[in-house]
Parts: sequence; structure tokens; C-alpha cells
Amino acid sequence: GNTKDSGAAYLFVRNGSVWTEQNFIKATNTGAGDEFGFSIALSGDTLAVGAHFEDSGASNSGSVYIFE
Repeated sequence: GNTKDSGAAYLFVRNGSVWTEQNFIKATNTGAGDEFGFSIALSGDTLAVGAHFEDSGASNSGSVYIFE
């Protein structure tokens, strides 16, 4: 399917002053135009990633995904 602008969040690890990409995450229900990763928040080991145009509930209602 078409997943244009579905979005992703990239995870980096710092070793001294060097940042290295470790991995990336995507929504489990990736959809075109969802813009997953538009907003993020990190607290300890918990990451919240927003997809403000995700529309599982209603058209473009948005979602937040929690990762630990």
C-alpha cells in the first residue's frame, strides 16, 4: 500500500561526542499521511510518539504510541 508521509522515529546512541543511529521505529498500523514522529516525548525509558493525522478512530483524529 501507499505509505507516503507515514513517518518514523530514529533512535540514536551517543558515545562521547559521536552520535550513531541505532534503529528506527514505525507505527504498527502505518498509514499514508499519518506523520508518525511529528511529536515525541521521552521520560526515562518511556518514549511517546505522536502521529497527528492517524485516523483509526476518525479521520485525522491522531494517536500517541508508547514504547518502553
